[in-house]
Amino acid sequence: MLSEEFQSAVKYLNQFLPPDHHIQYISFDMARVNRGKKANVMTKLADIAHSAVCKTGVFQSKSPYYNQDPLSILGQPTGKGPRLQTGVVRVNCVDCLDRTNTAQFAFGKCALGF
Repeated sequence: MLSEEFQSAVKYLNQFLPPDHHIQYISFDMARVNRGKKANVMTKLADIAHSAVCKTGVFQSKSPYYNQDPLSILGQPTGKGPRLQTGVVRVNCVDCLDRTNTAQFAFGKCALGF
């Protein structure tokens, strides 16, 4: 129920934003995924984190990285030139701080890789 309300709120807000500034809402039930036979939560979180970090960029003020596209550092040039951080990632679990911290770890590890 909570996830549906968040999705509805994001959809409402996005109607007032240009498409390239839309809020992306991803609902991921870590506890449910963990119950699966082939549970690999960290791989799924790493995929979500990579997508989010690529979309928001990474702020880095130390030369030589501060004026480079973060994807070009990884050998994946985007052709868009220098890129600053243009967004944020918010993570929370409604009932478990450990799962929130695990998700934050996945995002931090991905950002550190950039």
